[in-house]
This record gives sequence, structure tokens and C-alpha cells, in this order.
Amino acid sequence: MKRLPSAASESETKGSPPVSSETVFHRIGAFVLEYNLILIFLAIFIALSISVRYFFTIQNLLGLALSVSQIGMVACTMMFCLASRDFDLSVGSIVAFTGVLGATVVNATDNLWLGIGAALFSGAIIGCVNGVIIAYLRINVKHALGTAENVMNLLNIDAFYQYLVRGAILLTAVLVDQQRTRGDRD
Repeated sequence: MKRLPSAASESETKGSPPVSSETVFHRIGAFVLEYNLILIFLAIFIALSISVRYFFTIQNLLGLALSVSQIGMVACTMMFCLASRDFDLSVGSIVAFTGVLGATVVNATDNLWLGIGAALFSGAIIGCVNGVIIAYLRINVKHALGTAENVMNLLNIDAFYQYLVRGAILLTAVLVDQQRTRGDRD
């Protein structure tokens, strides 16, 4: 069966058609939609570099890198929870607890490696216990609430803020449950 040449192939043989302004705006709009987060980051970075006097100092850039790295590590671990169609609200409390524990051990012993080891070990143990409870017992919201409450007690957080966190966890759980229920009906 012989193919007839299409309009696109004919225009290619005769040369490319002139680019209209509508096509250019469409391409720019598609580029902005595709790379919007990177463009927003660049705009904020440029605005801060112009408006903040000490933005490009070594201390500031190291502080930014350290804070972003911690958030990035937590985001990567949360990605695994979300990819398994589950969520874990106790991650923030565990990160806070292990950080405080590591700092306490370093202050008490003057040994950085012991503090890092204590933080990593406690985070691994709590994470493994949470994972086993969530994966095998299928208890998520209650367990996350309990873990968050225990960690807040260990950190000596005021009762008012504990109530706020518990309320946020329960509200999030109800909203996620409603969303899952709607998804199951569809």
C-alpha cells in the first residue's frame, strides 16, 4: 500500500513555514508550564541576590545547603511512603527527636560520632518499628498519632501545641480517608 505524502512532509520539502507569533507564544507558554518550578526558583534566587546584602557569603550558602539537604532527605523517604499508597505523619516528629537526641549526646559526651550514631540508630529503630506496625498490622493514623505524641512528650513540647498537632493529624487522616473512599467508588 502506497502512502500519500502528508501536508507536513510537503512543507518540509519546500522549506519550513514561517513561524507565527501565536506559535511562539504557544511554545513559550509550554516552556513556562514545563519548567515553572525552576523558573520560580531562579526568580527568587535572583531577587534575593539583589536585595540581600550578604546572600552570596559562604556562611549563608552553607546554611542554605544544609537546611535544604535535611528537607530533601525527609522528602525522599516520604516519597517511598506515598508511592506505596500510604502516608506517615510521624516523620517530622522522628526527625525532630533524632536531632535533639544527637545534639544531647554530643553535648553530654563531646563526641560527634557518638551523637551521629545515636541519632541514626534511634531513627532506624523507630522507623523499623513504624514500618512493621504500618505494613503488617495496617495501623497507620493511630500509630502516627501515638508516635507523634510520644516524641512531643520526649521533647517537652507544651500541651497546647500537642493538641494542635493531634488535631492536624486527625483532620488530615479524615480528609485522606474521604479521598480514598471517593476513589474506591469511582
